[in-house]
Amino acid sequence: MRGFLSGLDTLPLGAAFRELDGGRGKTPIWARRLHLQSTDVPARSSIVLHNMCQLETEGHAVPSLRPGSAREWFNAYRKALKRLLRDESQAVRTRAEVRHDFRQLRYVTATVAEEICSTVLRPQWAARLLPWKPEIESEPAPNGKEDVYDLAQAPVALHFSTYISYAVHQIQNLLWPLSLGFVLLTISLKSYSFQSPQLIGRFLILTLIVIGYFIWTCMSQIERNPILSRMTGTTAGELNKDFYVKLIGYGALPVLGVLASQFPSISNFLLSWVEPSLQAFR
Repeated sequence: MRGFLSGLDTLPLGAAFRELDGGRGKTPIWARRLHLQSTDVPARSSIVLHNMCQLETEGHAVPSLRPGSAREWFNAYRKALKRLLRDESQAVRTRAEVRHDFRQLRYVTATVAEEICSTVLRPQWAARLLPWKPEIESEPAPNGKEDVYDLAQAPVALHFSTYISYAVHQIQNLLWPLSLGFVLLTISLKSYSFQSPQLIGRFLILTLIVIGYFIWTCMSQIERNPILSRMTGTTAGELNKDFYVKLIGYGALPVLGVLASQFPSISNFLLSWVEPSLQAFR
């Protein structure tokens, strides 16, 4: 994932990534509740494709773009999006039908993104980034607006944003099981009287330090990544207050588990808080 994001950031496409699902503050992306079925990305993509159609109609296009291509992309995307958001008053759709419509929309998105890359972005990148090739300039849009080349990068960046959100969601799924699993390991080792409890305690502390180091390294790299920072609206290369708060929240349970296993006073204190709840369940 880090290599994939680094490759994207080396391209002009890296600057086209924008914040998704705004209004959530500066929460790290690995601590957010990602809505993978959200219509935020499809709605933005539809608007950008519509703007490309308007510029193409006004005669502002790139030489490598076949006339009418933007209109074809917009119509295909609008048709797939309309199928997903169609009125359910006539017949209630099943979950399988909705998932099928989402897969169809993602297929159309991938097809449109590939065609945009092959017909607009790659020729423009080759002309603008390679000094030994003649530069190809698209006709500027009126009133200082973005031209077709600038708009074409947005749907591709949004398409990659969906995949990146899915990958980050899988990292989220690994965080809480790792934290809770370490607590269960501590409880299981304390549930039986082993011959070397001090050695087991040292093993738990060492394991906690090693796991904490790798989690810190991974999460800090995610937070500092330029593309992920653009998707969350944070400053690239910096660790804000919310990052430390969320990271402490994930590591609080393992640390309490280790401390409770090493210091009986802490264990008794925690049991004094839990015991009333257990009595209530009885």
